[in-house]
Amino acid sequence: MCVVCIADEVRPTDEQVGKMFNSNDAGAGIAWREKGQVRWKKGLELEEVTELCQKVPLPYVVHFRIPSVGGKTPYLCHPFPVTADVPLELQGTTKGYVLFHNGHWARWRESTLEASVRSN
Repeated sequence: MCVVCIADEVRPTDEQVGKMFNSNDAGAGIAWREKGQVRWKKGLELEEVTELCQKVPLPYVVHFRIPSVGGKTPYLCHPFPVTADVPLELQGTTKGYVLFHNGHWARWRESTLEASVRSN
């Protein structure tokens, strides 16, 4: 499974980042709040994610991917902006939210339909 690390008050060390990346080396992504927006970068290699983990403001979330679907491609690294038309850009900002997940959700269509029917 992928690794999702929440750095709330303490940053992971370079060694910890290296261990997470080396066990999940299909790419990394990170998101943090800055100036009222969420900034994100993904498709990162070890050197860049290590640098960002020491540089971006706390709190932040960092994700290290193992491909379960779609193969090894930077565009499938997390996070994904939560929008109607999810862009596959490798970095960006949003006034909304971003999504990190761990695993593959095969029944997402059925679950989304059920939730929309229950909530009208």
